[in-house]
Amino acid sequence: MNFSHRSKQNSAQRTILPLLTVMLFTHISVNITFPVMTLLFFDAHSRLFSPDTSYAVRSFFYGIGIGLPHLINIVSVSFLSLFSDHFGRKRLLYISAFGIFIFSVISTYGILVGSVITVLVGCMINGIFSRTNAIAQAVVADVAGTERKITYMGYLQLVLAIGACIGPLIGGFSAQNIFFNQINFALPFLITGLFAWIAFLLARFYFQETKPKHATHHTLSHLFIEARALLQKKEVLLISLMLFCFQLSWSLYYQYIPPFIKNQFAFGSHSIGLFIALISVWLSIATLLTIHIFQKNMTLRRLLFYSAYVSLLGLLLTICSVVTPLHSMGKFLLWLGAIPVAAGDVIAYICITTMYSNAVSVYNQGAVMGICLFIVSVTWSLTAFLGGLMSAITPSLPLMVAPVGVLCFLILWRLQCVQGEV
Repeated sequence: MNFSHRSKQNSAQRTILPLLTVMLFTHISVNITFPVMTLLFFDAHSRLFSPDTSYAVRSFFYGIGIGLPHLINIVSVSFLSLFSDHFGRKRLLYISAFGIFIFSVISTYGILVGSVITVLVGCMINGIFSRTNAIAQAVVADVAGTERKITYMGYLQLVLAIGACIGPLIGGFSAQNIFFNQINFALPFLITGLFAWIAFLLARFYFQETKPKHATHHTLSHLFIEARALLQKKEVLLISLMLFCFQLSWSLYYQYIPPFIKNQFAFGSHSIGLFIALISVWLSIATLLTIHIFQKNMTLRRLLFYSAYVSLLGLLLTICSVVTPLHSMGKFLLWLGAIPVAAGDVIAYICITTMYSNAVSVYNQGAVMGICLFIVSVTWSLTAFLGGLMSAITPSLPLMVAPVGVLCFLILWRLQCVQGEV
């Protein structure tokens, strides 16, 4: 029995390493362009707008630009996850990587010719293929036992955080370069294509399939019915509501902190890239602490509860940076607040994805992770579009509203405690 257990564990480790490698390059490619979007829509030197274009107009199109991928994700992430149960994890991983490569090519062309519409088309393609997290989470669920699942989920989040750190650094430091007069802000998008192509090759030739053979007997209509049935389970629905609350706060913060710091504190491309990269450093540190310390000393639900207060602290510090009359103190609170905001979010996400996985059978992992990413996509698209309208009123308004999500989670938690369900 022990030999069989060790053999299964070694097999899981051999699968996890290629997965983490593929996801690292994929996530770097996805995140390179994020800080550049702020410059692309708000910088006076961008070819997409004339220099005298108002902040309100730029903010409106910025909301569309960052919201379109998440809006497309609402449909695409469900298809990708369900198709991974039907056609296999490997095939969907390398198709997605190739899709990101296409996004980089189209967006580069749009920047070179100064076409907002072409860039937005690129954003739509990015939305179709960028959300491979659910597929990766399903791979972890395929190969990991219950006792190792949260650890491997933590490793996955760590790699995603590293990719989200390296990507913005590359994007921020390559945005304004010696070729700027010729290619404007296109270089980060070209680099995105390079990393996406590497991810495609790794997924195609290095990663091995993990999908349970049972899943090949499902029809696609059955898979959609299965996902709908999962959402009707009270436990899955409750977890989804918790996820929505956390993502409401996190998405408002993460999507609208770049234009805020550019406008409020005059951050340039390097500083914006560094700020976003450091957020990912805090994500990585919090992930490591969750894997090696926190999970050993408290239950998943208790850890989730504490993460809400950590996140709320960071959001309140960020609001203080907005309202303080002292510029230097505002900057300090801004950098300080990013630490608990990021830490609280990633701890909550690890807990919630593990709770999702534990709530269903091994054959429903792709479907339930698709539900998870569906909730994330709905929330991020909603806050992207609404945040664009709020930012047009004043750049700090999305950040002022951000704590509402975490506060709703705490209210929901309290109601569940009263009913004895937590």
